[in-house]
Amino acid sequence: MKSLGVKVTKALRLEKPLETTDVAPFESQVDYLMFDTYAADSAGGTGQTFDWGWLGASEKLAKPWFLAGGLNPGNILDAIKRTHAPLVDVSSGVEKSPTRKDYEAMKAFIQAAKSVR
Repeated sequence: MKSLGVKVTKALRLEKPLETTDVAPFESQVDYLMFDTYAADSAGGTGQTFDWGWLGASEKLAKPWFLAGGLNPGNILDAIKRTHAPLVDVSSGVEKSPTRKDYEAMKAFIQAAKSVR
């Protein structure tokens, strides 16, 4: 595959426990995987978590991956401890209103995520 000089992330919306066969078709095409919450009426950004226990197969993945879906300052510490996520994604979990980020929430999120190390 010819490189375009950009990193590619494949988002997978989980509605069942992850199996390595779920990511196999993408592993040679992407640099990162991102696991988010499945919702029939949305392609992402639901603000809802999924069952983090579904990521048991993530330890067998060859690619780095992101945990996404409903993360916020109140649950990020537990999320990282339970999933061992190497990377995390947040958006609505640090907003004071739609599309308006809250500085204090962002700061709290980052501090909590860094405290796991």
